[in-house]
Amino acid sequence: MKHGLLSAGCCLLTALCLTLAAAPTLLFPLALLALAPLVAHDRRRGWVRFAMGWGAGLLTQAFSYYWIYYTVRDFGGQSVFISGLGAFAFWLFQGLDLGLWLLLYPWFAQRLYRGDNPRLRALIYAVCAAAWWLLLQRWVFPYVFPWSFGSLLNGWAPLMKAAALWSVFGLGFWMVMCQVLFVKAVTKSWDRPLTGAALAALVLPLLLGAGFHQRVETDTWRVGVVQPNLIPWAKRGRVSVEERVRAHLQPTLSFKHRNVDLVVWPETAMSFVLARSERYQAQLRFLAKQLKAPIVTGAVGRLENRKVTNEIWMITPDDAPPQMYRKQNLVLFSERLPWILSWAKFFDPALGGFSAGTEDRTFTWRERSFIPMVCFEALLSDYVRRFEGHAILNLTNDAWFGETKASALHLMMIQARTTELGVPLIRSTNSGISCWVDRDGRIHDPSPLYEARADIYEVQMPRTISRKWLWLGDVLVAVFAVGTLLFARFREQRNNAG
Repeated sequence: MKHGLLSAGCCLLTALCLTLAAAPTLLFPLALLALAPLVAHDRRRGWVRFAMGWGAGLLTQAFSYYWIYYTVRDFGGQSVFISGLGAFAFWLFQGLDLGLWLLLYPWFAQRLYRGDNPRLRALIYAVCAAAWWLLLQRWVFPYVFPWSFGSLLNGWAPLMKAAALWSVFGLGFWMVMCQVLFVKAVTKSWDRPLTGAALAALVLPLLLGAGFHQRVETDTWRVGVVQPNLIPWAKRGRVSVEERVRAHLQPTLSFKHRNVDLVVWPETAMSFVLARSERYQAQLRFLAKQLKAPIVTGAVGRLENRKVTNEIWMITPDDAPPQMYRKQNLVLFSERLPWILSWAKFFDPALGGFSAGTEDRTFTWRERSFIPMVCFEALLSDYVRRFEGHAILNLTNDAWFGETKASALHLMMIQARTTELGVPLIRSTNSGISCWVDRDGRIHDPSPLYEARADIYEVQMPRTISRKWLWLGDVLVAVFAVGTLLFARFREQRNNAG
């Protein structure tokens, strides 16, 4: 009974630390302690470790993603029972990552090193823990909503400059390694070498990474962003096409004679097949000429197979053909359904009706290139880094989240794209949080939730495209991890031979 309560308390403590380190509280120092309660139990039996990790993961997801229930109920139109069941299933699934991590890394560490050097054993445990964390978060675990441990450092923007070298995944690697070494040091009566190694595992990478954050010359671009606040409540009157277009056009007219360089509307602002509507394309071209600035808008597309696509269009004032990007990474459940979950269409026939785009495209205007990202695509560090540009345009519709902390969480998880690529990010949402994020990861002019607005941001736009060093960070992490494990094997074999 005593051990069970202790285990439950450790799970709860980890979940609370992870939750409070994230938006909107952003108590980032807690992220540097969050995994310690679990690491302290990494010598227990496998099923106990898995249960503890899964329990901590489940609680973390419930505390952070409680809004799933309200989204399914209020916007999906489902019953209280179905909404609760769906939310709990989501928490169970997403929380598996911590269970797998706490199960796997001690198992591998025990098999990689069987020697009797306690400090070397602690180092092997730390490297295995960090490596498995990186593998699960970056490549292995099939998240519905991806999250990255390194993004929790967004609570203090100067720390995120190190993402220019390491990316959020590399930062997560060093954060995990630091915590494991720290726990091992504490359990050995504050072993000084291990304590020093724990500090070095975090401080040195942060200092090294920050040195790769480049300073560049910038120009001020005046960017108009429209937040129409059209809420898609279930079982209520739907907004007509005319009303939707008017909700975007009228605020945009307020930018006239205000010298805007660019206008950005949110995801699916044009909630119809824009490619088949010459009338609305003509209206957008006319408006762009009036403003003497391009209009970037979300739209819907339709392929020959009748599948729907989620698109971003840029319509310029020079009568050039529209530039268009199709969303390539679709949201599980709402936009795509694996065949094994096709039964979910029974509850909502519209589920999974989207088709993914296949081409990486950037928009160009006035010697600047822009990286278009639809909604949660901006969460995907490895995807965004494939593009080259001067700024990221993130169009999203977070109205589905309700007045919860979900919009703040979404924004927090995309902040680091600016420091990773060395570019600003301009974010236009349907109902908040619209804002822009500078190259240092600082958020400017955030809009309130559920309020119609039309704001002009003075964005510092780089004159040149920053060189990306993320590949080097990946190499350094891999070399360090593999080198450490090989060194441990060599030491063990030499000791056995002696």
